[in-house]
Amino acid sequence: MRLWLLAALALVPASAGASAPTPEALRHWHDREMRVADIGARLRTANVALCPDAVPDPGLAVWTINPTMSADWRAAWARALGLGEGAQVTWVAAGGGADRAGLRVGDTVLAVDGVALAEGRVAFMASLASALTQPRMRVDILRDGHRVGLTVVAMLACPATVELLDRRQRNAETRATAVLIYSGMEAALTNDDELAFIIAHELAHAIHGDAMIGQEKALNDPVIRGRMERDADDLGVAMMARAGFDPDAAARAEDRLAPLQKGWLTGMLGLEFHGAYPRAVDRSAHLRARAAAVRGDMARWGSAP
Repeated sequence: MRLWLLAALALVPASAGASAPTPEALRHWHDREMRVADIGARLRTANVALCPDAVPDPGLAVWTINPTMSADWRAAWARALGLGEGAQVTWVAAGGGADRAGLRVGDTVLAVDGVALAEGRVAFMASLASALTQPRMRVDILRDGHRVGLTVVAMLACPATVELLDRRQRNAETRATAVLIYSGMEAALTNDDELAFIIAHELAHAIHGDAMIGQEKALNDPVIRGRMERDADDLGVAMMARAGFDPDAAARAEDRLAPLQKGWLTGMLGLEFHGAYPRAVDRSAHLRARAAAVRGDMARWGSAP
């Protein structure tokens, strides 16, 4: 499940007294976050059968302005996303529960499971946070001047989270079941299928439990770590295909990133990429072979393994 409440958004600079970014910059960042959310949602729902557990995911983001932010930050976010005083739908996953229920970006949320924003922001936010984790939620919205009641039936998804992290490195990581895509990586891969491979690879680590507490010794063993990365590549390519992404984009992502990852130090030491990966040319060849195998399985059985 992915949810954004503007109150819980990473707004440390606002509380630290920093000037607010321009509305255009905030909108651009929001669009990048939603791009990662869209790809992550597709992968998490399409591959739920591969995960040891499943959680309800409505495919919905609702934001509301935090009244404790400074006036310039409130104004910047209001202009960036067209936010008013209430709560607003800012993202709906295509094909997800909220989408099927008829929710749209821009809808004003009046009440969730009978708790209205007008009755108090704290109670409303608590009801919203709880409802986003449940199989069903009742949402009353204001659209075109009319109050509309909708019931959202959540889809099941892998319990991992996928989010964009503001770091310039072209990297990604998994912490337990949290997949973090660095902004430098997202910017480098403008093709959604290529970015889907990076997210799928990290989700595969989460499914395998590679980044859970107690795995530190294994992660520091180059042989075991290398096997983990190869297994994540293999599962990641299959997960891409199951979610409707082009599995051949995995090798294209590697080909695009490999030259960008080599600075003077990594080139001198013969290192490529971040982590215990094989040489870029070998990894790319393996990914192409894996994609061909997955396409063959899909042609034969109708689905990826």
